[in-house]
Order: sequence, then C-alpha cells, then structure tokens
Amino acid sequence: MVPVSALELIHTYSLIHDDLPAMDDDDMRRGKPSLHKAFDEATAILVGDGLQARAFELLADAPDLSVEQKVRMIKVLAQASGFEGMVGGQYIDIQAVDSDMTLEELQAMHEMKTGALVRASLAAGAIGTDEQLAALRHSGSDQQCPRGVCCSGALLRCGVHGRAAQPGVASAA
Repeated sequence: MVPVSALELIHTYSLIHDDLPAMDDDDMRRGKPSLHKAFDEATAILVGDGLQARAFELLADAPDLSVEQKVRMIKVLAQASGFEGMVGGQYIDIQAVDSDMTLEELQAMHEMKTGALVRASLAAGAIGTDEQLAALRHSGSDQQCPRGVCCSGALLRCGVHGRAAQPGVASAA
C-alpha cells in the first residue's frame, strides 16, 4: 500500500503545481478552487513540494519492502517525476503555449507527463526482476497511441483535469 500512496502523493503534487499561474494557470480542479486560489500561491508551492518529499519518505520507510526494493522504487518514481518525466513534459507544455504542436511533440509531452507516472505505477508493482522492468519501460513507447496520450486525452475529455482545453493553450485566469 505504501507504493500506491507514494505515487498518489506525486500525482497530487503535480496537479497542484500544474494549476499554478506560472504553469497552466487553472483556477478550478475537479469542480473546486485550485489550491493557489483557495489559499495562496506560496502555500500551493510549499504543499506540492511537501507532498513530493513525503512520497519519497514513505518509500524509504516502507516496512514491508526490502532495502533493494525501496531503492529501486525510489529511483523509478524519481525518474518518472523528474526531468525525463513529468517535469520535462511540463516544460514542453509551457513552451508550447500559443504555438502549434506537432503530433510527435504532443505524444512526447504526454509520454513524459502522464505516461511516465502510469509506467512508474506499473513498475512499482513489478519491482521483482530486471526483465519485468525492461518490458514495462518499453511498453507503450512505440505504439501508435502511447499510454500518456490516451490517458491525458481521456481525462481532458471527461473534465477530470478541471478544463477541456488543448495542451499548449493557456486557460483564462
């Protein structure tokens, strides 16, 4: 249960930061005011930062995981949420504001954002062998509809992200 909680903390931190004025500037999240609107921007930044740190603390202290499993899960989650994952994808999203994205750029962005976290969730459950992890890292990356694109597109259409907007288009404040 600890890995699931850690993943959800990372997911929640990413949503809080994604809503900030410097990112997507969304005032609403799931029908309620975004954290920076309910409180203030500094509080939202600190809450997001705290959730991210707590996710790694949970994994480090997980009582039912071996030291090797903890290290591997921490590495998987750090990679998924860092420069080659969510942070890198968010950078692409910010740079795309008021510009047209190619299909390849859109796919890369979603693979790095949502796709990285989906793969990390699968990997956390498969931290048993190197073969399982290699197969999970490869799955979806060469398909016509990568997991990140499918998940993000479906969530946007359903309004789960708080708006049904196109990536790279700033929402009205």
